Amino acid sequence: MAQNSAFPIAAALFNKALDLAFAIVALRVLGPGDAGKYAFVGVIAIYLDILLGFGMNTWLTREAARHPARWRPELWRVLRARALLWLLLAALAGAGGGALATLGTISAAEVLALALLVLALAPNGAAAALSAVFQAFERMEYPAAVTVQTTLLKVALGLLALALGFGFVGLAAVAIVVNVLTLLTLLALFQSVARPATASRSTGSIGGLLDLLRETSPFMVNNLLASLFFRVDLFLLRPIAGDTAAGWYSAAYRVVDGLTLIPAYFTLALFPDLARRATTDRAALARVYGRALKALLTLALPVSVGIWLLAEPLVELFAGRAYLPQSAWALAVLIWFLPFSYVNGVTQYVLIALDRQRFLTAAFLLATVVNFGANLLLIPRFGLLAAAALTVASELVLLGPFWWATTRELPGLSVLRLAWRPAAAAAAMGAVIAPLAQGPWLLAVPVGAAVYGGVLLALGGVDADDRALLRRLRAPT
Repeated sequence: MAQNSAFPIAAALFNKALDLAFAIVALRVLGPGDAGKYAFVGVIAIYLDILLGFGMNTWLTREAARHPARWRPELWRVLRARALLWLLLAALAGAGGGALATLGTISAAEVLALALLVLALAPNGAAAALSAVFQAFERMEYPAAVTVQTTLLKVALGLLALALGFGFVGLAAVAIVVNVLTLLTLLALFQSVARPATASRSTGSIGGLLDLLRETSPFMVNNLLASLFFRVDLFLLRPIAGDTAAGWYSAAYRVVDGLTLIPAYFTLALFPDLARRATTDRAALARVYGRALKALLTLALPVSVGIWLLAEPLVELFAGRAYLPQSAWALAVLIWFLPFSYVNGVTQYVLIALDRQRFLTAAFLLATVVNFGANLLLIPRFGLLAAAALTVASELVLLGPFWWATTRELPGLSVLRLAWRPAAAAAAMGAVIAPLAQGPWLLAVPVGAAVYGGVLLALGGVDADDRALLRRLRAPT
């Protein structure tokens, strides 16, 4: 798992560093108003992408990992279903965007940007299906390498679009070019890693596609609800609080977005192993899950404390003074979603491996209803600070049923036992770096890392099993 996650995580962090560098330019060029508009249409595109995927990527990874000889026919089923869904969603998005523009709810530029993003979803969906098979083969380094190419192209062409004055519409057009080139690259690489498979049988009938959608619908609903409860605040901020408030909030999101990549790639690397162990060895599944939780919490807690204390200089660095102090206030609250999100992220995939995706649907539905209703009630009164606080609260609401279901399947786990050492070390780190927040704040990063590591070691945060694992990872292969 270390092999399958190390390079993808490194590539993701490199990509996010480029994205943040690009955001430093884009947020200043667009300003809070246009940044809010582009964030709004971007959230709509995310929801459409989830509907287009219909949970098929996770399903395809699981099925190809469990039955390696059947990957080819299943891949074709997924590609055919995606093509039909894209045609349907493109028609619905066109009709909906036109109606909103007619009513004056969104501008013509937002409608055009949305149309371009919908076009970009077609090649992106095919590329995602190929990446799912790479993940089932446990060759995560290939799609990870391609993401570096994708990010370089996106940043280079995006800067060109902004320099030419095309604004956020130009950024949406860039997405089409980048996604097509990404798909072509993945197709070329796929030929070298494709495993022997059974002959592709005819699975393109309407009945066969409907069967596939029935099988994958729980994954789609879970993905959609997960995105809704995490992104619904930004979706509601623009119509309720306006473009500028949405722009302030999107700037805070830009700082935390990259932090969600580490558990995402870590969990994807772990998922094929989780899927196998769930059917053969529950005790081993519990051990792997506990170690994954410990690793993620050890990372999330100090990062949360550091960003909480350094929110204002971070926003000024990434977005500029036009976004202060509102974006910094939002970030200081929003960052506390991170530890709960890390736990929920890996727990979700453990439950999928245990075939409890229908329970996930109920849990996500509860969190989404609570989040949506609370945002409608509180954003008109408290604005973006309510949105940030409710993001944290929603992760807590989700953690309750997730943990209940997981401990019923894998008894003996304790989050408090895993979290207290990194929490105590992070608190000690915060006490040391707090005075630096108003001064030479860059010095807080190495100082904080040293304090956190030292206290964690003193508290026994790295145990004998951890040291044995590190020795095996360092051993020559």
